[in-house]
Amino acid sequence: MSDVPAVVTLSINDGDRTGGIADASSLLAAGTAYKASVADQRLEQGEKLLSGIVGNVTDTQGWYTANAESINAATSAIGNLMASDVTKKATAEILHVANKVLGALDALSAVHPFIGLAVVAFKGIVQFEMKRRENDKRVSALMLQATDMFSELLSLNHLNDPDQVLPSGQTIRGRLQVTLDKVLASIKDMGNCFNKYHQSKPISRFFKAMQWEDKFIGLADTFTSLKKDVKTALIIRTAIRIEDAATGVERLDVKLEILMDMIRTKPTAEQKVADAVASRGGKEAVLNDTSKIQEVIKATTVVDKKHDSSNARVDASLLYEIRTPLETQLAENRRLFEVTLEIRTNELKQAVHRTQERILYALNKGAFTRIKDPHIRYIWRSMKWSLSVQTAKFVPAVCDYFSEQIETAKHHETLQNTVKSPPSPTLTAQSRAGDDEEEEPPAVSSDDEWCLSCLRFSTLNEALDNDFNGLLNVSEVNHFARSKSMPPDWSILKRLAYASEGWNLERYEYALKIQGLVNSMTYEPGTVLPVNRALVVGYLNSAPLKWATQIARGAKDLTVASSSELWPLVEERTTRHESYIEDILEKIKYEIPSADAMSVHFATDHLEHYIMPLIYLILRHHARVIRLARKIVLDRRELEQASSTLDVVTDFAMARASQLGETFRQLSLDEAAKFSTYAGGMYQIYWGTTPSPNEYEYWWAHAETAEQLDIDLDTLSDASALRYGSPDAATLAYGEQWQDESTTHSADLGSMQPLARFQHVAQHVLARVQQGRRWDHLKARRDAMEEYSKLAIPAALDELRWQLDGPKSMTPEQEKTLSRLLLVLSPRDLAYLRAKGDLELRQAFPVHVSMSCDGCYKSPVTYERYDCLDCEYDFYQLCRLCVNIPTEKHMFPNSNHSIEHNMSLFRFEISRNRSLRARGDLENRLKPAVPAPRYSDGDAETDKKSKLLPEVCTECKKEMDGAFYACRTCTESSLPQLILCKECAFMPELTSVEGHSQQTHLMSLIRNRNTSYLYKAPSSEQEEESSDAAEEPTMKDLVEHVKSLQSRLDVMDERMNRLDTLDQRMSRLDNMEQSMNVLIQLMQQLPGSPPITASSE
Repeated sequence: MSDVPAVVTLSINDGDRTGGIADASSLLAAGTAYKASVADQRLEQGEKLLSGIVGNVTDTQGWYTANAESINAATSAIGNLMASDVTKKATAEILHVANKVLGALDALSAVHPFIGLAVVAFKGIVQFEMKRRENDKRVSALMLQATDMFSELLSLNHLNDPDQVLPSGQTIRGRLQVTLDKVLASIKDMGNCFNKYHQSKPISRFFKAMQWEDKFIGLADTFTSLKKDVKTALIIRTAIRIEDAATGVERLDVKLEILMDMIRTKPTAEQKVADAVASRGGKEAVLNDTSKIQEVIKATTVVDKKHDSSNARVDASLLYEIRTPLETQLAENRRLFEVTLEIRTNELKQAVHRTQERILYALNKGAFTRIKDPHIRYIWRSMKWSLSVQTAKFVPAVCDYFSEQIETAKHHETLQNTVKSPPSPTLTAQSRAGDDEEEEPPAVSSDDEWCLSCLRFSTLNEALDNDFNGLLNVSEVNHFARSKSMPPDWSILKRLAYASEGWNLERYEYALKIQGLVNSMTYEPGTVLPVNRALVVGYLNSAPLKWATQIARGAKDLTVASSSELWPLVEERTTRHESYIEDILEKIKYEIPSADAMSVHFATDHLEHYIMPLIYLILRHHARVIRLARKIVLDRRELEQASSTLDVVTDFAMARASQLGETFRQLSLDEAAKFSTYAGGMYQIYWGTTPSPNEYEYWWAHAETAEQLDIDLDTLSDASALRYGSPDAATLAYGEQWQDESTTHSADLGSMQPLARFQHVAQHVLARVQQGRRWDHLKARRDAMEEYSKLAIPAALDELRWQLDGPKSMTPEQEKTLSRLLLVLSPRDLAYLRAKGDLELRQAFPVHVSMSCDGCYKSPVTYERYDCLDCEYDFYQLCRLCVNIPTEKHMFPNSNHSIEHNMSLFRFEISRNRSLRARGDLENRLKPAVPAPRYSDGDAETDKKSKLLPEVCTECKKEMDGAFYACRTCTESSLPQLILCKECAFMPELTSVEGHSQQTHLMSLIRNRNTSYLYKAPSSEQEEESSDAAEEPTMKDLVEHVKSLQSRLDVMDERMNRLDTLDQRMSRLDNMEQSMNVLIQLMQQLPGSPPITASSE
């Protein structure tokens, strides 16, 4: 009765049975009516619910019908692939199937958005792998396993309501979400693994082969488990039976064994390394011998235009890869990979949006409707062009169109005497033609008339026709019109003008900035901490830095012939573009590990439009790191990684230059002539069609430093801005949170003071003893570490050695001792001792990295280094032991070198560029430091010739017969002339001379003053000639003199051109100031205008 309303609930008494029966009848009727109404309400609710379900089912069925083809194709593709012999499938085939599955999952994401995050992440990684230049079976196997796991999600096409509650109280979405979270994490792990795997060198992969196999197999097992979890979550709501699922798992296990075999298969490059290692004694023998690692690298290096086996080096980054556990490296790589993946997934989302927009506007329309800019769209439609047009027709049509529009605008302004027409509209979706009616072109401002004078066919052709096929399609036009590298409010006419001339102005400005950075960095080794000098010099001597400067030096100076209106645009665009590039570089810590990463982060525009600012910003960061090296000890990997990033960037440029060269040859064009003009000549030196300029002459013409160009290099304040931080041997070996496997006690050794660290180690030793470790074991470990410490410096030197024909720093006895210790010490102890030995070496004495002795082939040269001043075509270098040995006794004697040649002496690490500059203009820079030869009077009776008088040492006052040392720095610093004997030249300090530094001043070993740049004595034939004849120069002298004058004139011309450019800029500023003053005067004359003071002005 609880369901009956209270108004009809009656109390029946025994005394009124008749009335009670009547009341009972009423009650029964009321109850029956109430039940009927309740049933009707429930039926109505049920009908609404059923209607909603039917509607959902109808919508889902309609969606499934529309996407059935892609889902069936994906299901069929993965089924056929798994049923075939996958070991014979190429990576491209597996990725093609993965793309099909992703296409179907994209469609599923529209109905079931909760799977979207995992699908997008997987899609980003698939896109990465499709762009790889190389892949191998390991990557293919794991990609196949992940694709197979994702294919299980295709069963969602039968799911109508993912939020329907199951008998267990859960929903399908809820059950799947936990699994999908695991899937997303595993996909990121796989992507990070692929990323690090592709970055690793083949020799590193070989030595880490077992760890890589374990990692790949572990991920494959994870995807197998996740597939079963997905299947279990969906099994209740799909047509799959339990028995079918079990059978599927069995088939999966069989496939998994095949995948394991694929993972264990060595790639071709790794097999080459394996063969090279086997021929040199096996893994252990090579791993513990840096010279053998060097041999393996040389034997397996791929030779191309940029790289050859002679340039192969064993650097600290490679040794770190080989010796550091893989999990540690993957953890370090994870943050940078996630940034890369985020950028890629955002690009994919934007690409989907653009595709939808293009379909929306281009459906059943002409090709012109796809063009974004209204002016170009009007031209395209008027000319009745199809999907593409010849560039030779497009550029003149554009020039004619805008010329007419400008004239029309000027005519209207004259007739109507109205306000000038507004500038061209910005690009919006609403400005497109939406139907077939004739579209009138938007108004053009006459203020843009100057742009017409900038339009050039050749440069516009380069900017628009990136593939150089002579055709311009709709996609290329839209790419140019909406390029993010230009401000969005620029009119299309300004964009065309900038593409025609602005790019070249910008490139030359960046060329000057890049050279200014190189100039500043060249002299930094003398100012950084001594422990950092070798690292800085190694970076400055690296080939990638040379290639980057070659790209910059190819840019031509076209500033004189440019329009003055372009300069504000150059400043605006470069500021905007630098901010965009710098934001990306900050996220990835200025590290570009591979060409694939370069493509992801920067290859959204023409390479010629961003390569120069990219190089400039990277070099600026490197210069700031080097400036920070004045007060912070750098990790050896810091600048090696910097050089590696430049290598990737210049490799990208080399690939582009190679593509252009092939195109020029196919078109039967003069390759040298085209490279001299294409992109302002940017590639001409780098590709080799134009010789590289003389280092000294180029520096003399472009001597501005970064400070003089207003480039701030003092923005980094501490080690937190560095990629690797400041090194600590214990932290590098044992980790920041070191925890020994035998104890649970851990501590941050890197931040401990020496006393605290000692106390911690003492507690650790006691703990080990209490756990059963014997004292003799600890003593043996300590003795072995002390014994290694005595060999640490020569061992570290041999790790820097690359000339395998030269002598080693270690004696054979020391090598035997080291081999024994390598078998005794643990990997962590070895890592600590090696890092500690490297730091000790960097503080012990000068090490001239990347410099070897041409006399004995010792590499690297240590202590003093000598460079020949007289070998014109060869850069002849000698160590302190070979400098006084006759040339014929050198290992590989240079026919041009002689023991009588003068030499530059460098007691400290100095870059190759600075030493090359030290050889320039010796007549004006070295001659003042060298005293003129003095001769005694001749003996008339015996007719003996005059005798050369000895010089006197400035320090010890002793006479010197023969060679002596002269200080160039003292003379250039306006100090008195300083010459020293062989003994005094190597004293730690001088007592009788002020202002001279034995450690940092440039000295020259003078053996012969009878040279063209010093004091060349007349020959016997010249003495016998008459005085009149002697006064007349020979034709050869005249030719040489003319060449010298011409060279100086060229330098002066270039400087004058630059001064003219600066003068033009100053004139433009003066004109702007005058215009501003006139404007202020006019404003003051307006009625009611307040007076304009100097402050408001």
